[in-house]
Amino acid sequence: MTVVLVAQNHNPTILNPDFLKYNHIVPEKWNLKEKPICIEPMARVVFENGIQITAELDKVIFLEPIRNDKDIDKITIPEIAIKYVNTLPHVKYMAVGINPKGHLSFATEDEAQSFIMDTFVNKNPWVHFDHRPNNIGLKFSYKLEEAVLTLAIEASLFNVPPEKPAPVVLFAANFHHNITGDTQDTRLGNLSAIIKDWRKDVDTYREFVKKLISG
Repeated sequence: MTVVLVAQNHNPTILNPDFLKYNHIVPEKWNLKEKPICIEPMARVVFENGIQITAELDKVIFLEPIRNDKDIDKITIPEIAIKYVNTLPHVKYMAVGINPKGHLSFATEDEAQSFIMDTFVNKNPWVHFDHRPNNIGLKFSYKLEEAVLTLAIEASLFNVPPEKPAPVVLFAANFHHNITGDTQDTRLGNLSAIIKDWRKDVDTYREFVKKLISG
């Protein structure tokens, strides 16, 4: 899952472990998985627990890997994102994305591709233009009451070393929320409220994908 803050004139060079820990954005006991990167205009910090924060001129990305056995209520990046915003309240935040991504596993790449073909694609002649397509990707976009939902579906390989890459069908969602408000305090309050309500977007994603794959 990722939480993405879209911002104007954000300074990515401030992102480093000392900044994150000194401002209590992340716990002091968190250890780094690798050496931080700071190559203008991008900076990245990756921790041993898999949480990754990437800063660019126009956005900040908070990423957290989620195993099947992890309680969804223990996801921590929404809280981290809010602490980041509270530490840098003068940045002009324009939008926030709540982006869950999940997958179905298959024994072979052909099985993953066939799942997409058989589940989502009508059996029209264009499907078999001389040969069966090597790959098909689908994208759905919906205007919800409080966000725009985009869901992309594609066959891919799920790679988590040292395990071998596994064939999967990815379901990647983006809930795009624009930040509104006439004053800075109002906009910051609305931004925090959207992030705090992240579970609503994730539940919507899970129910939608469940309906898609169950027919």
